Amino acid sequence: MKLDRKSSLYIDLLRIVAAGYVFLYHLFSKQPHRPPGLQPDRFFESLGLNDLLAHYHVIIFFVLSGFLIAKTLQRSNQNFTDFILRRIGRLYSVMIPALVCCYLVMFVLTVTGLLSAAKIEGSSNLLPRLFLALTFQHQTWSLMATPPFGAPFWSIANEFAYYLLFGLLVLLRGTWRKLIAFTLVALLFGPKVVVLFPCWIVGAVAYHFLDRNSRLPVVAAWPVWLLTAAVLLAITTHQWAIPIAPDYETDLLGTRPFFSYNYRADYLYSILVGINLVAFVSIAPRLRLAGSASLKNRIDRVIRATSNCTFTLYLFHAPLLALIVYLFPVERGNPLHLYLVIGTVLLLVYLIARQTEWRTERWRELTYRAYHAITSQIKRRLPSAV
Repeated sequence: MKLDRKSSLYIDLLRIVAAGYVFLYHLFSKQPHRPPGLQPDRFFESLGLNDLLAHYHVIIFFVLSGFLIAKTLQRSNQNFTDFILRRIGRLYSVMIPALVCCYLVMFVLTVTGLLSAAKIEGSSNLLPRLFLALTFQHQTWSLMATPPFGAPFWSIANEFAYYLLFGLLVLLRGTWRKLIAFTLVALLFGPKVVVLFPCWIVGAVAYHFLDRNSRLPVVAAWPVWLLTAAVLLAITTHQWAIPIAPDYETDLLGTRPFFSYNYRADYLYSILVGINLVAFVSIAPRLRLAGSASLKNRIDRVIRATSNCTFTLYLFHAPLLALIVYLFPVERGNPLHLYLVIGTVLLLVYLIARQTEWRTERWRELTYRAYHAITSQIKRRLPSAV
């Protein structure tokens, strides 16, 4: 199934909303390294930013990822190795520069005495944290080893695990081979990662539903989209809450859940997002938007360019924010300073994104080269070892 332009833009808008909400939440969240000067004005106070809703917006990323990955695999002839290497290249295009930024910001702020290392979450065991992040193992079982200023990195380990799990199910041949490989990967990452896999799968199921059923009837799609959109908006604006209280003491096979503490409600939220996505894609071909063709094209370009900065915004906003507000102290309650900080972070994110996720193919090429260099060295050494 080929997505029409309006459906593609809708997905881009969802990505922008999700990344933007996480950024704004971290802007004002009470963390040890957050300076006291950043205070929300009336507009931001009206948004009711909180950690649970920020978490829900990460769930939106999972659903969209499942949807787009299912679409990618359905339209390509990749084998499992190619699929995983392309996914690693995509993740590394932003991850590696973001890790450099996180560690560099910590070095600058601690060496200058602007911030104590004790106040920075993830400031201990720096080399092991770096290795774990690069191998996507920083969330494995009981670990919570995100890098300094890198709390959003938790979801990257989940994302990579879901690539592996879904890739095995779709691309590996033989039922027993799939079952054994799936089980081994699930055991490698542990329960707190695997428990959110159904949220990701919702997106893949949504795509396959559309692909096989050629969309919902428009008569049904409109009320479904309006209803799910209203419910999602009500959750975001605190008019309604999913009637499943977060359980921070949940035990998952003897491990702490950390960011998976709300997985039961996450399932319901992901289903709402998936149904909303199916409904919109079903009505999109019938939508007629006002405005000239040139205006629509300009709006399209702005939305796509902004969407292509969301991954960079997600991983870079915390270290950039810390660097800016400590180097240039913010006057408490001054709205001008607040919006200057926001604007500076967004400008830097845009400039960085042009070298990261805008150049994903270059990073994929580097990933392929590294893989072939490593495998060729292993093949050369194997005969001599035997």
